[in-house]
Amino acid sequence: MAYIVPQAQVYQEFNATSVANANPLQAFIVGPNYQTIRYAQASEKQLGSLGAYNADLATNYAWPNLQVGAVVIQGLTQLFIDNALLRYYYVDAGSSNTTSTFAADGYKNRIHSTSINWVTYSSFARNVGLGNRDVTVGDTVTVSAVVSGNPVSLTTYVAGFINDMTASSKSSSADSTNAVGTDAGTATQTSGTSNNVAVGTVSVAAYDGLADGNVNEVYTVTVTTGSIGGDATTAVLKVVSASGNDSVSTVIPAAFGSATAIGTRGLEVTWTTSASNNFVAGQVWRIVVSQNYAAAVATVTGTYTGATNTTYVVTVSAGGLYAANPTITVSTTTGIDVGGPYAITASATPVAIGSYGLSVAFSSTGLSLGDRFYIVCTAPAKAAVKTIVLGKNLPAALITGAPALSVTLGIQKNIQVSENRLDVPGQENFVSTLEYVTVNAGITSADSTWVDDTGNLIPLPVISGDVFVQYKAFSQVGTDAPYTASTEADIITYLGGAIDADHELQTGIAKALANSNGVPVYFMATADDTLASYEVALEAVTDNTNIYAIVPMTFDRAIQDECAAHVQTMSTPENGRWRITWVSTQGLSEIPVSQTHPTSGDALLATIVVDPNAPTTQYTIVDLVTTGEVTPLSFVTAGVKVGDVVRAQYTLDDYSNPVFSEYVVAQVISDDSLRLVAGPSVPVSVAAKIEIWRVLNSTGIANYVGSKAAAFASRRVYNVWPDQAVSAGVTYPGYILAAALAGLKSGVVPQQGLTNVAVAGFDAVPRSTRLMSVSDLNTLAGDGVYIVTQNPAGTIYTRHQLSTDNSDLNMQELSVTTNVDSISYLLLETVAPFIGKYNTTPATSELVSVAIGHLATSLSASVGTTGPQVLDMVLTSLAASPILADRLVAVVTADLPYPLNIIEVHLVV
Repeated sequence: MAYIVPQAQVYQEFNATSVANANPLQAFIVGPNYQTIRYAQASEKQLGSLGAYNADLATNYAWPNLQVGAVVIQGLTQLFIDNALLRYYYVDAGSSNTTSTFAADGYKNRIHSTSINWVTYSSFARNVGLGNRDVTVGDTVTVSAVVSGNPVSLTTYVAGFINDMTASSKSSSADSTNAVGTDAGTATQTSGTSNNVAVGTVSVAAYDGLADGNVNEVYTVTVTTGSIGGDATTAVLKVVSASGNDSVSTVIPAAFGSATAIGTRGLEVTWTTSASNNFVAGQVWRIVVSQNYAAAVATVTGTYTGATNTTYVVTVSAGGLYAANPTITVSTTTGIDVGGPYAITASATPVAIGSYGLSVAFSSTGLSLGDRFYIVCTAPAKAAVKTIVLGKNLPAALITGAPALSVTLGIQKNIQVSENRLDVPGQENFVSTLEYVTVNAGITSADSTWVDDTGNLIPLPVISGDVFVQYKAFSQVGTDAPYTASTEADIITYLGGAIDADHELQTGIAKALANSNGVPVYFMATADDTLASYEVALEAVTDNTNIYAIVPMTFDRAIQDECAAHVQTMSTPENGRWRITWVSTQGLSEIPVSQTHPTSGDALLATIVVDPNAPTTQYTIVDLVTTGEVTPLSFVTAGVKVGDVVRAQYTLDDYSNPVFSEYVVAQVISDDSLRLVAGPSVPVSVAAKIEIWRVLNSTGIANYVGSKAAAFASRRVYNVWPDQAVSAGVTYPGYILAAALAGLKSGVVPQQGLTNVAVAGFDAVPRSTRLMSVSDLNTLAGDGVYIVTQNPAGTIYTRHQLSTDNSDLNMQELSVTTNVDSISYLLLETVAPFIGKYNTTPATSELVSVAIGHLATSLSASVGTTGPQVLDMVLTSLAASPILADRLVAVVTADLPYPLNIIEVHLVV
């Protein structure tokens, strides 16, 4: 017969208990311990430093600071480069078209190009090699040259730009009304007695009207008193100038034949007579005078230095011949400059005017009052931007002798490096293996400011920077044995790492402690995330009587099934290690419906051909190939339905990743034919791989998760929903919530239920409160899902403490199982001391009976509002086994308290 170790054995037997249709000891957290080297964590970043980037040579690096025995997880490696220089432009001093960049004359921190426009300014477009982006302040610039055989360089930043300037200009002109004279004078009698008195000559040789601005004048001479006896000097004349500037009210004329001064400007008129005639009152002569004066021309010299365009107005403020020092004043049409009076002392002699570098000289013999001259000035204007201002001064060697400079321009920033090259399909920027991370030469990255004409990012070569690797590894710390933690500090002491989302084991333990009411939490790390490693951990705790609630840190169903099998096995009378397990099922939004044939496991092969019933050529008929399959897949039996998705036309991308096309099912025609809503543009004539997938809404997710939970069908398995819970803005997987519940249960008496009990450590469960409707939650509960939700006040709590076996109240209620398990452990502790030391005698039976009786009395003691563990517990029989002489058989009947799930109040009116 099979060998049985001497031991006490407790059997759990339930009587059926009727129940209405209602909602539904120390924790052991188990899972991988991760070593993390994280770029974003200041305390870890430098541990991932790989040093300076070599843009020309691929380099293998052993994983920096990897713990002894730790195994780097593939697929999670990330690479970062701080101060990465993304080169977007390079000009070589040695090339024929770029030897035109030099240190700017007179400046140590400027470089100037005669051929490259660094930015677009007005109509001056940037150099074509700069694409769609100007050089920008803050960009990195490296200036270099080979001087006397030695390379010299400076790397700094672009501090600014200087425009080239167009030369200023000036031009002068005279007002069209300025004075000009022809050295002429005429006289005409216009009124009065006509006798032999007449004007003989009009002399303008001495006439000077410049002071008044009257180079040309018209005089009206009127005889106010006639002469007597042919003596002209007895007459009185009145002179009126047309300008009003040279009128004389009384003029005594000279004798006939002699010159009479008319006005004050040097005009002389000689009257003659014959036969002793006289001036007769009323006689009037009109005398037209034009001075011998060539119009003055202004000549402007100097360089206009004003910042804006303007026109100078030069006005003669005091006229006269240059010997009389005429003066000018200046103003501007824009009001930026005024000046004067300035004396003009000679012809063709420049006189400085205004404040902006101009001088003016005049031709002719003098200036006429009021004459105006105009000087149109165009200020220097900004032109092409060909000068870069550097953040640092150039080395002397790059200035002296003006060597031609090579210029590298780049964008410097911290970047995350994509694993795959953006510019060369099939090539990678870095490669991760178990032993090394290889950082390849020629890494490219991108910047949002560097795009092509359609807005697509342009890959830029990374030429320098400081490289950091981020990785996650399976740590072997904590894998040797189970440990206990009473504080968060204990967790870090035994496991290292941190309590955060990247360290799920540590976080799960911390959440359990936050709810355990001071009860220590057991934990153990697995070597990795495989089933075999979990099996090692479970084996390590087989004989531990303190461990009760096992919580695997994974969604992996095979591992969850192993935990479920473990607790079932350990909860037998022979093993006497009653346990439960808490798990969480991931609510997938898309699930596979059919991927292989049921018996062979072969991939599904199908053609996609033309639909004979379609009005146009449409490749929408999927025909499944079943040849050679003993039990081929049936679309109908597999439950394929309208709206499901057919994945077809599988191929590999440039990096050997599978890619495929998707088509929606319009009709299930038969076991082996489907019709698609729309198909490929060309037929799939040779049978190729297909898969059927289904996109799930909330109800679909509820049904999927419910089916996974129902498949456990065990009062020892608690499948927690939601599959995500939020704490301080961080989303954690559902198994972290399961760990909190395991800790919570360990901190209360075994008979206390957790329905409506708050769970600490989380502040939102949106996958319960937002994704799922009440109907969806009821679906989950009906399938035995343990739901955690949130009330309007914000409290996170258990909706119903359901196991995955909802066949009756004894099976579904967590507190019933934990209470019975607790009683079982107490019974085991009560009778175990008798094993091997006592014989099967009446006296021994009496001692066992008394011990069980004392236990029954203890368990019947009330505990607060929860009540006792048993309402009544009776030893109904105790006798030696009639078959096995070394065995006593005790039958203990316990009347348990049940959770109060419903109160019926019948209001009778």
